[in-house]
Amino acid sequence: MAKARLAELSVLLKQAARVRIVGYTDDIGDQALNDKLALARALAVASQLRQLLGQASQTPLIPSGRGLCCYLVANQSWGARAANRRVELLIELEDTPGNAWLIDRHQPLLAGPAMVRFPSAGGARAAS
Repeated sequence: MAKARLAELSVLLKQAARVRIVGYTDDIGDQALNDKLALARALAVASQLRQLLGQASQTPLIPSGRGLCCYLVANQSWGARAANRRVELLIELEDTPGNAWLIDRHQPLLAGPAMVRFPSAGGARAAS
């Protein structure tokens, strides 16, 4: 499912000034282990994005990991922990009418852990 979602977002991702890819974990294990897991998640998505965008793509992909941090929900069940094991994309675009149209067109795909930022305008537009 994640690969299909990335493929659907490819039009938007190809217009990005940069894409930050942040991996997260649940609360099981120590900090060092979770930092490695979080980064491994981000690197796996970055690899898929690079493959999707093509090696010639100039879009900078910036992976990072944040283990034992920033939970969406309390880690009180396996289902909750699964929700916290995730990768979020921060897609940075130039503030142009064409890019605004792309965001509006792809809004259903951006629901969930995604945000689009217009760095030149200093603002962010949360995908909800």
